[in-house]
Amino acid sequence: MKMKRILDVGCGKEKVKVKGAKVIGIDRIKLPGVDVIHDLEKTPLPFPDNYFDEIICNHVLEHINNLFNLMEEFYRIIKPNGLLKIRVPYFASPSAFMHPDHKRFFTYKTFDYWLPNEKQRYEVSRNASFIYKERKLIFDKKFRVFGLEMIANSFPNFYEVILSRIFPAGEIYIELIPLK
Repeated sequence: MKMKRILDVGCGKEKVKVKGAKVIGIDRIKLPGVDVIHDLEKTPLPFPDNYFDEIICNHVLEHINNLFNLMEEFYRIIKPNGLLKIRVPYFASPSAFMHPDHKRFFTYKTFDYWLPNEKQRYEVSRNASFIYKERKLIFDKKFRVFGLEMIANSFPNFYEVILSRIFPAGEIYIELIPLK
């Protein structure tokens, strides 16, 4: 059986560990756990087409100026039926604004831009299409106790328009599958 290849984007000192998989850590600074030093703002990424089974981005994309190019690169280097896992701060969360290097903010629908049926809505051409495997808002424990996470994920439009500024989610977790 072929070993699964995973890219841990912006891995920092603690690259993810997945049993039975080869995990490659990429970051712009040489730290323990970083296998490839590369500035994510510069494309192309130093990997061949259709190389990774999975790409993991934990709290990285909010630091990127050119999300469009990076998403196209992820699309290029991920295998058909691969999995792109993204975790970013939710726009209404205080933590979204705490780090001085955060350049962008994410809503429940930010990644809808890369859905195939959204292409007609935008003038910008792009070369990447994904579908959702999973998408959920994640709350601090104090809000989960009251069932807010379940309500927000069951009625995301209502939550985002009415409740998000009063009871902000902490993060958005997304899994995308490339359409190739």
